[in-house]
Amino acid sequence: MEQLRNGEEHIESQRSLWLANDLKHESSWVKVLNEKERLELEYALDNARSTFYQGTMLHSDFPLVSLTNVIQSLVGGVENGRGVALIRGIGNHEWELDDYQVALWGIGLNIGTAVPQSRKGDRIGFVCDKGSDINIPTNRGYESNATLPFHSDRSDVTALLCVNKAIEGGETGIVSMMAVHRELHLNYPHLLEALYKGLPHDRRGEQRQGESPWTNLPVFSYREGVFVARYIRRFVEGAMRFPDAPRLTKKQIQALDILDHILENPRFSYWFTLKPGDLLLLNNHVVAHSRKSFVDSKNYERRRILLRLWLATPKSRQLPLEFLPLFGAILPGEVRGGVFADDMLLENNSKHWRIK
Repeated sequence: MEQLRNGEEHIESQRSLWLANDLKHESSWVKVLNEKERLELEYALDNARSTFYQGTMLHSDFPLVSLTNVIQSLVGGVENGRGVALIRGIGNHEWELDDYQVALWGIGLNIGTAVPQSRKGDRIGFVCDKGSDINIPTNRGYESNATLPFHSDRSDVTALLCVNKAIEGGETGIVSMMAVHRELHLNYPHLLEALYKGLPHDRRGEQRQGESPWTNLPVFSYREGVFVARYIRRFVEGAMRFPDAPRLTKKQIQALDILDHILENPRFSYWFTLKPGDLLLLNNHVVAHSRKSFVDSKNYERRRILLRLWLATPKSRQLPLEFLPLFGAILPGEVRGGVFADDMLLENNSKHWRIK
């Protein structure tokens, strides 16, 4: 930890440090599918439809050849490089919503293990406006059209596949948390210590029976050469509704204010619009993401909708011990993260989750 705070980052961490201008050169992180790769995806889709609907779809049901190498190369950069990759050209105007779901699930099988995204056990999350009020602590932001400040999801990797974009707004922002950390070290070192210590974190009513409704999590951690960041300010402030959660100090509040200021700085945050057929992959331990508010089409079929997977990946990094209550496991390669209701069971030995 001291090594990182003194600016002597591990080589792996250095690859995760980038600024907004670095992403303007898309060739380093964006892959546009060619015709052969699109046809390969169409073939896999046709092969996998029935098993997907039956809930029995396996890796072998979604056969990819050249695309497997493409996906693995991109995932390598997500895991140990910049932490972000974008695939363009999935689907076409003839695809139905179901087709995008099958394709996303099949690609996800080539990346890791999908974990549930809510207590309902969602295999695939529908990121669209369902009228959710994010000011209510137990409501989910992805079911609203509100601005979602920079945050991290509860998984190793988030995969977002755009089906329809909004008629106005809805831009996606991404930021290197390593770059943000470097800025804090250079210009606000007196506040950085507060972000290494645990801050109260609201579990938003998603804890299991008998578990505490809040936990302590550091924003930044660096242990055994591995950098990990996790930040959702409204979850930190939401924990204040619990009388036994520690009150935020003036120094902690100042540190969070400065952190937010850096996250929103256009030098650090890169903004773009996800278009239909775009698949964004994000490493939640090194990249934070955001979304601007949006206006939907009055045509329900053309509403803004992204499909989302939360993935536990086989080459994931070690997580801090403090993450154990939230992620369920912290060792590299374990199936971890997600939201598990009381009637769900996570089985690390078989790399899947099921209903008890």
